[in-house]
Amino acid sequence: RFYRLNSLPAEMTSDHVEKLLDSYDVSQGIYHIFFTRNGGREAIQFYFVPLIASLFGTGMSFLSLKLASVLEAVALIPLIIAFGREMVDRETGFYTAALLAISWWHISLSRLALRIVLTPLIFTALLIVLARGIRTGKRKAWVWAGIWMGIGVYAYQALRAAPLVAIAAFAAAVAGPIYRAVRTGAGAEQETAHNQLIASNAVSRQALNLACAGLISIAIFVPMLRVWHDFPEQLWMRVVNRTTNSEVAISGNPGHIFVDNLKDALLMFNKQGDVAWISAVPGEPTMDIITGGLLVLGLVAWVARIRARRDPADGFILLAGLIMLLPSALAIAFPIENPSITRSSGVIPIVFLLAAWPLSLIRQRWKMVFGHKTGLALAAPLLLALVVSAALINYDIYFNDFSVSYQQSALNPGEVAEAVRGVIGEDGTLEGVWLQGWPYWHDYRAIGIEAGDITFHNAILDVPMLLTLINDTPEQFATRPLVFIIHPDDSEARTVLGSYFPHGESVLYPSEIPGKEFYLFVVEGQ
Repeated sequence: RFYRLNSLPAEMTSDHVEKLLDSYDVSQGIYHIFFTRNGGREAIQFYFVPLIASLFGTGMSFLSLKLASVLEAVALIPLIIAFGREMVDRETGFYTAALLAISWWHISLSRLALRIVLTPLIFTALLIVLARGIRTGKRKAWVWAGIWMGIGVYAYQALRAAPLVAIAAFAAAVAGPIYRAVRTGAGAEQETAHNQLIASNAVSRQALNLACAGLISIAIFVPMLRVWHDFPEQLWMRVVNRTTNSEVAISGNPGHIFVDNLKDALLMFNKQGDVAWISAVPGEPTMDIITGGLLVLGLVAWVARIRARRDPADGFILLAGLIMLLPSALAIAFPIENPSITRSSGVIPIVFLLAAWPLSLIRQRWKMVFGHKTGLALAAPLLLALVVSAALINYDIYFNDFSVSYQQSALNPGEVAEAVRGVIGEDGTLEGVWLQGWPYWHDYRAIGIEAGDITFHNAILDVPMLLTLINDTPEQFATRPLVFIIHPDDSEARTVLGSYFPHGESVLYPSEIPGKEFYLFVVEGQ
């Protein structure tokens, strides 16, 4: 997760810019519960990034964003061990952590430098306490569930589905006692009464537990409730835009689209994954062929486990996984955005647990068949070969395929900023630096951040605006050196600048990635 972190992902996007600007606001004493930039964002990450920037001395930079998300991702690895231990045993927990640690999916989210990586972290903690609450009925577990649900609403929008998961946990906890009470046949009055009493006690106790969890989560949610009251459009904009025709018309029957979306989301682990280049190799399944195969085996074995053990927590885990696919599958207005490895990131602990369980079964069953020493001697090389092979595949997917895909798709504000710094010097200000606009080109704020000035705002929309500024406010261009960043196809801007600044020089700067060249028009003297 830290390897080549400074260079991969290689460049910022406008999404990263928005996150840094929110974090910068916090560093300047401007505090919010919900940040309304760019469609609205939950707050936790924007308080963590300034802390990381201060601790590591990295400032308000892309690297600070990446360090924050990587540290949050690393925190999931020991927590996933606890999750595996809670659901199966300690050994399965370690296998789950191993598969998670080498997963290109989680590595990508780790280094994506966005708040999305908080989703599997917080949801894993929630799953642990809900599974415990189902099995034991202890109120303490449900109280913690309420705390984690409350925290989740300040992390990432996918965690807004967590209350549905808590309701599913309640249903799983009471389904068994209710079924046994109803199923008891006539003529067994004593057994029927006993089962009905057990069911009544289970329902009343777990209903009170669920209510306590709900009250606690609502108490933590109160500040966000005020946001909901004051800015309902911003709080629900992305959800509404993706699920309704508020932004674009839904093309087809919404029910059919949802079913297709859910099917595609279920197939993303082994068939075709996310097509968004910012977080994935477009179309690459979210699991490598080995881990994906283990997932299929694990799912079959888990269904058999449910039938054999009758543990309600086992069935709950599968139901929770389906619920956490909804943030992706509900992109009814934009089905191209499904499956999404970001919005579906809540299923990470569940699918990696299912993939890890066959590894535990191999060692345990071989130990039973061949004896402890012989079974271990036979199983260890196989398990090691599977994990190492999966690690090599995942390494290649992320550090080779994803690296190339990202560089080819992203713009290059870092290269532009480096070229600008080469002209104005490391200690020079960006006062005389201007970005000449071009459709679907650079975000001037990204260039400013990469050049060390997050307040940079010298952007010119088009050539008519350039002419207006030169004629009406020429004093803005008195700074020397004066640098204009120009798209290689914008010959009109270079012509205009050449006529107004005859001593200026237009230089084409090549890029490491073909097709991302840019011009700097530099005016050194009067």
